[in-house]
Amino acid sequence: MARDAVLPHDGFTAEPAFSDSRFCRGCHQFGPDGYALNGKLLENTYNEWLSSEYARRGVQCQDCHMPGRRHLWRGVHDPDMMRQAVSVDVSTPELADDALTARITITNTGAGHYFPSYSTPRVIVRARLVDDAGETIPDTIRESIIGRELSLDLEREVFDTRIPPKDHMTLTYEAPSSPSARILDVELISEPDYFYSRFYAGMLDQGMDGRAKTLIETAARQASASVFSFHHQRIAVEEGSRPSAVVSHAPAGGETNSAPVGVDWNETGIRWYGYDQGLDVARRGDRPILLIFYADWCPTCHAYRRIFADPEVLEMSQRFVMVRVNVDRQPELNTRFSGQGGLVPRTYLLQPAGRIMSGVEIATRGFPHFLSANDPAAFVAVMHQALAQVDEQG
Repeated sequence: MARDAVLPHDGFTAEPAFSDSRFCRGCHQFGPDGYALNGKLLENTYNEWLSSEYARRGVQCQDCHMPGRRHLWRGVHDPDMMRQAVSVDVSTPELADDALTARITITNTGAGHYFPSYSTPRVIVRARLVDDAGETIPDTIRESIIGRELSLDLEREVFDTRIPPKDHMTLTYEAPSSPSARILDVELISEPDYFYSRFYAGMLDQGMDGRAKTLIETAARQASASVFSFHHQRIAVEEGSRPSAVVSHAPAGGETNSAPVGVDWNETGIRWYGYDQGLDVARRGDRPILLIFYADWCPTCHAYRRIFADPEVLEMSQRFVMVRVNVDRQPELNTRFSGQGGLVPRTYLLQPAGRIMSGVEIATRGFPHFLSANDPAAFVAVMHQALAQVDEQG
């Protein structure tokens, strides 16, 4: 028998280049002029790695995805790989007014690129309250999405809540409290083929027949079957965090002026107000108001943390009264403004007296009062417009 016949791959010799992340770049990185949405390439994994501490430490793509030189191609379909990518911290649930709240922080501790990197998968963060029997308490399920969602025609980015290496996302769980609540159950679910599932469903909705329909139906079933849970955490609800009796869903004294803490709104850098308190401060200080309507379940709202960490937005915010309103906590106030567009998040510029400014254009892709979570410059531009209008009328 020839000597080469007993060697792996019939005498294959591993070259150093095969263990270098640059070997992966050809398939996992678009060029500078490649297809992009909101200024971000659709394939950008190599550059994400290149700008991370993993590249500086010499940790290569193959070290994680091909451990021991094995052709495992571990990634978003692998539960162990997903568990190694993130750490999850859940605070002890607390009772505030009639609601049970907790902070859920997901940190990208183990991926050398965004979590997740592509627009194909998504991760669902699902939290709920359960009773002694393990049954879900009604109206306590809350979900948030980690991912980059695109329209099926790849013409529009809907939102981008992915987490860069060593960065984190903090979500606030809030649900009506219940005397029977015993456990806050937090679960992370991977949908590795989420975009494909949507794409196949769209093809079938348009009408197909014959062998083509059979193949797409098979592909759709396989994509749907790829979903799995990779993190499950159960936090006890302490006795003091449960009401002894059913309490009213209306805060004592009427509407609260405190702005509920959502994702990282950069509370240390920006002074946020509730609506009524903000109006009072604006009138007394003769400052314009930047008003944002948001929801805890809204992925784009979560992504706004990037906007309010931007240095120029921070500087401009000092000249405004910054107000945010949770549409689920203050639905009547939301209804007063929703004639201007009912989606969230919505952004308004108000005169110091509380009137909506005319002539300040706030819209993205035809959606009124919507500003992208990926474009701090858009916020800065409308803030400049607002200040110019106040100066002219001053």
